[in-house]
Amino acid sequence: GFDLATYRTSVYLSPCASWTIGWEICCRNTSLNVTGTPGLYLETTIHNLNGACNEAPTFVNDKVPMVCLNQPVSYDASAAEGDGDQLSYELITARFASPAPLPVEYAPGYTGTMPFTGMAIDAESGEITFTPTLSGAIIVAVLVTERGSNGQVKGTVMRDMLFVATTC
Repeated sequence: GFDLATYRTSVYLSPCASWTIGWEICCRNTSLNVTGTPGLYLETTIHNLNGACNEAPTFVNDKVPMVCLNQPVSYDASAAEGDGDQLSYELITARFASPAPLPVEYAPGYTGTMPFTGMAIDAESGEITFTPTLSGAIIVAVLVTERGSNGQVKGTVMRDMLFVATTC
């Protein structure tokens, strides 16, 4: 099975050019694309030098995608943002803390920007597409960048997720 934990709070952060908030846990399950079972590290950055309040993006889909072998996948990894800011998406290298954040080691043929053969993300919509050809878990990390109306980066949020590919 899978567990979903949600933690929400409101905090006041003094104006600063760059806040970084991180979270970590040990250890991952085995996967097709990452060697070993390193821990999991997530972070968000906030740029509030002007002291303005901002609503962070929240992911619209929190389910573990169970996908079928040899069937095309189209998964909505997008986020909603209540302030009307522009969001962009990219696949990035997953991380673990040891104690400082480090990139996970990918199995040969896989990288953070190509976590599985043929996997891609639409930078504007956050849609992930690929066709799984092997059975098992696939670790994917997505970075969402939030920009204000004049293009300045207001913050980032990182999501680390699994796709579970099985015979259907």
